[in-house]
Amino acid sequence: YITLAGKKRDKIVKIPRTRVSFSESVTVHADEDLGDLLMITLEKEGRSFLPEFGWYCEYVKVSNVKTGKECVFAVFNWVLRNKPVSVIESSARKSFEGTKELEELQEQLRQGIVQELHEGSPDAVKNTNPVFRDLHEEMKFVDLKKVFDYVNYLEGIPKPANFTPAFKLPKTLQYSLKKLVGYGSAAAYTASLETMKKIRNLGRTWTRLDDFERIFWHPTTVADYIYRHWKTDELFATLFLNGCNPILIKRCTELPQAFSALKDEKLDSGNSLSAEIENNRAYVADYSILEGIKPNVLDGQQQHVAAPICILYEDPTKGLTPVAIKIGRAPDDLVFRPKDGLAWLLAKLWVRNSEFYFHELSSHLLRTHLLAEVFATAGYRCLPYTHPVGKIMFPHGRYTLASCMNARNNFLNKNGFIDKYTGVGGGGQFDLLVKAFKLVTYDSLCLPDDLENRGVKDLKNYYYKEDGMQLWNAINEFVNNFVDCFYKTDDEVKQDSDVQNWVKEVFENGFLQRKESGIPSSLDSKQAFKKYLTMVIFTCSAQHAAMNNGQFDSCAWVPNCPTTMRKPPPKSTEGVTEEFIVETLPGIKVACRAMSITYLLSYPGEDFVKLGDYPEHTFDEPEMKRHTEQFSSKLSEIDLSLQARNNELIRSEKLPYVYMQPSMMENSIAI
Repeated sequence: YITLAGKKRDKIVKIPRTRVSFSESVTVHADEDLGDLLMITLEKEGRSFLPEFGWYCEYVKVSNVKTGKECVFAVFNWVLRNKPVSVIESSARKSFEGTKELEELQEQLRQGIVQELHEGSPDAVKNTNPVFRDLHEEMKFVDLKKVFDYVNYLEGIPKPANFTPAFKLPKTLQYSLKKLVGYGSAAAYTASLETMKKIRNLGRTWTRLDDFERIFWHPTTVADYIYRHWKTDELFATLFLNGCNPILIKRCTELPQAFSALKDEKLDSGNSLSAEIENNRAYVADYSILEGIKPNVLDGQQQHVAAPICILYEDPTKGLTPVAIKIGRAPDDLVFRPKDGLAWLLAKLWVRNSEFYFHELSSHLLRTHLLAEVFATAGYRCLPYTHPVGKIMFPHGRYTLASCMNARNNFLNKNGFIDKYTGVGGGGQFDLLVKAFKLVTYDSLCLPDDLENRGVKDLKNYYYKEDGMQLWNAINEFVNNFVDCFYKTDDEVKQDSDVQNWVKEVFENGFLQRKESGIPSSLDSKQAFKKYLTMVIFTCSAQHAAMNNGQFDSCAWVPNCPTTMRKPPPKSTEGVTEEFIVETLPGIKVACRAMSITYLLSYPGEDFVKLGDYPEHTFDEPEMKRHTEQFSSKLSEIDLSLQARNNELIRSEKLPYVYMQPSMMENSIAI
């Protein structure tokens, strides 16, 4: 059924028994003049004893055969049995725009969603406009701020949405059947391979580093490169720039006290370490955040966590090069050097282990998933779907709530992957999240500011920086055009209560009112709005791709990215043997599981929507259609240039950086 409601007060035409087949479109006719259309309602009848087969409607286009005028109603929603869906005409409009009738409708639809057909209900919303009175008396509206609410999952981190498990989400926000089937198939495939690997290694242990080849499977180009070069200092340093976690390294402005004995030592560049610091060519990777994190116990064996610090410098010929590593924080803990042989290799593995913890919980889960969940939840609560910001933001929140709920249930919670297969489970993961959240700032989420503050703008072969800035600029240009299209003055931004409420909710529930974070609680200008919206879209797309898509590449060869360490750091360099190293690295069960999980986390799956692809009729304004096409075209140009660069790197036997190629980057956090 479809109901068309126009401006003429005495004209509501209900067209009953409209049959929607499995075809892509259906056409119906209404032989009455309704005036300008304001709203439509879609309904689907069915028998309660039959299985529910929803109808997913993308949009409804209504043409006036007399005037030739067309109205588009963007639905993009599931129509379920006896649960009407009402939408108003889709032209983008802000909270202070529109006719009286549209303002009334927009307020009603912003406050509530049609939950079920509810005839004769005394608590049904009353509509003072007689055109819609009869229609609305049939419907029970539910306050969106009660449907989408926040819960205190863990004190000190962003508040998640109040849906557990994910199947309790509104159907429109759940994974599609295509995506579920794809992930189910991938999960079954990896589970079978994992089981086979375990069976083949029953009763066996590691005795040599090469034994990890027994479980190494399905390498990608990058994973194979890491497997062949993982022992080299060159790859170790490169992964700080172009690995899974390229946002930790920063310029070293003062040599840490633990390395004071090295300040006058000559490096391969011919300069001392102190001179390289003065020349702004020294860098540091500091994992002090891990200090004090309680280590896990796996299968009755105590695991170990360290908080290493690594000093590097940019050699004129070799590029970024590690100089020294201190694994522990005690004054008498060793400082390891490249000349220390196997002890140096083990020190690098401790850094890679700490990198795994920091990346998974801070850079990936916290700074992309958990923040994007708040962006989306606040958007559903505050932004009408006809609001221009709602129209541009909702595609960037596609599947995000479902993804985050699965991450908490299967990855973070008790008996999840972190708890059962890593060294920071058993509660340490939550302590680390809280500590990491205190370091999240607005500047650190805005790539140009982050690169400036970390002092890494001049680092060479830093492809995350180069690719990221191309994408930031492309997104920013699109956002600038978007804001200029819908907001003519700074005052219009200030007057838009929907946007201001959205930003306020993100500040309150995402950043817990931490003023020191620098995140705005309101927007007072177009320029501030442009930066904020660019940050949100970049976080939900490009930044997540950079943090997510390379997880299997890094973890496929287990020694490169150990998820736990079974022995404490060595107290001397002399006692480090190959046997000691393999006894420190994860056992067979943990290693197999780590590969399976990171494969699934990196798996793009079916139902993939790449960055820049917006649903048809997201915008029907000619100017925005043109800007959207320009954005898509710019992303295609970037993609071609990055493909050419990566192909050249592969030919030169160098590590390619593929994680920020637009064609491989999803429009939202959907994994």
